[in-house]
Amino acid sequence: LPTRWYLLMIILLAVSLRALTLTKAGIWHDEGYSATIISFSPSEIIAHTMRDFHPPLYALTLRWWSLLFGTSELALRGMSLLFGVVTVILVYFIVKRLRFSESTARLATLFAAIAPFLIRYSQEARMYGMAAFLVCAATLSLLIALDWAQKSFAKQLKWWLTYGLLMAAAIYTHYY
Repeated sequence: LPTRWYLLMIILLAVSLRALTLTKAGIWHDEGYSATIISFSPSEIIAHTMRDFHPPLYALTLRWWSLLFGTSELALRGMSLLFGVVTVILVYFIVKRLRFSESTARLATLFAAIAPFLIRYSQEARMYGMAAFLVCAATLSLLIALDWAQKSFAKQLKWWLTYGLLMAAAIYTHYY
């Protein structure tokens, strides 16, 4: 099966598994906090999160997302679903960049698509799906930067800066 068709099937599987029960349960306590804090202005979100356990980037991103898509359960959890599905695809490219075989990359991608924790975090209006996406995107950027180590300084610098920005965004999404 050509890679693009395989990845399309994995995307459909990942979306199906995540969307199937996306709104089955109501908003729970931590999600309620996410839903409440996005009603504040960006400066108020930053001020509130300074006194909280979590950094502000997820709340700020969810606020902008909610301005586009609304504040229903589906809309709030939809951002995590998107981050979760893209994370599954990033797994494929990370494994390929690590020079494993095509079949290994496909298997890793399948495992990421059906992983219970990744599914769960793709269904919550919390920062975990975004954090997973940012760390996977940063890892891919790091691997690309390392591949460019023997090549053009400008291209290498671009990927190192991308890696740094993604890791900074990850730290402003969730403390590790």
